[in-house]
Amino acid sequence: MRINEPFWGIGCNLMVRRGAFFQVGGFIERWDLPRIPRGWRSDTALLWSVIKHYGYDSYVHAEDVEMHHPGPMGSVWDPEVEAQFYRRFRQYVLRYIAPYDPRISQFAVVQGLEKDPRVIRYLSHDQKPRLDWIRREIHHLDYVLHGRTKILDVGGEDGFLFAGTGWDYTVMDLDVYEVPDGRFIQHDADTKWPFDNDSFDVVVLGEILEHVERPNFVVKEATRVAKYMVLITVPNEYAWSSSKAPLLTREERMKRDGFTNVDDMARHFASKSPYLKQLYPESKKPHLWHVRWFTRTELEALIKNNVDSFDYAISEIKLPEWSWFTVKIRKKLD
Repeated sequence: MRINEPFWGIGCNLMVRRGAFFQVGGFIERWDLPRIPRGWRSDTALLWSVIKHYGYDSYVHAEDVEMHHPGPMGSVWDPEVEAQFYRRFRQYVLRYIAPYDPRISQFAVVQGLEKDPRVIRYLSHDQKPRLDWIRREIHHLDYVLHGRTKILDVGGEDGFLFAGTGWDYTVMDLDVYEVPDGRFIQHDADTKWPFDNDSFDVVVLGEILEHVERPNFVVKEATRVAKYMVLITVPNEYAWSSSKAPLLTREERMKRDGFTNVDDMARHFASKSPYLKQLYPESKKPHLWHVRWFTRTELEALIKNNVDSFDYAISEIKLPEWSWFTVKIRKKLD
């Protein structure tokens, strides 16, 4: 087991001043349980208690130090401890643990610990590996920015990707949604974005470029308003299984799924969110359906021609039935 992520605060890579240790209450030993548990969350809980009490600036992560467990750890997965851990430190769990640990994600949903339908949607999403990649990249930037990362999620619907994290995030979408713990702006990504240069630390284009009319323009706008990083995911439909309807036009997909009206089909798929307030008229712009497909070569050409001198890296996430290209565009950190 390799442990080297900021904010995990596990074992030997956690050091706390004596006064601070007692100020925040030390280790949580019993977790309000009638017995002394063997759960393994008390060291991480100690770090997050310090951050809550003293702020992110009190924390330094030695990125050149890694902890390697050669064999089984002495502590075990204790469901009662996990439940207490999630309830007490929900925001930090969603930021720094859920994108790495499928157990806590499943546990929070199955045990009914999580009540926000947007968070449940993220934790149980059938494309969670793609969403987790975005969250993990922001995790590392969040350390550099001392927990104060400012995010723009383009096409982010009701903000389900960042709900509950406590991050400062704004959703820009063509349809109208309520975003209870963030800001929402209705805007067409194909037209000039209503933000100044470097308005956000990171811009997320999750499954967007295959929908827009002007992908070159969208990439340029994203790099314009992002101060540090742009994160992009694009479906590699050429590698999808037939059950996922790869490369189908909206008309073909509508026929396959038994719909006779495009608007009815659009509302059916958009109805996953209880926070949807208004669906943009499908007759004006078929934004819910893919208008193009990308090969890796085509995607690389798109990025290379529109990011000027910024560094970028393209990789791929592969599952048995799904495949996505990921793009990380890096701008210079201060």
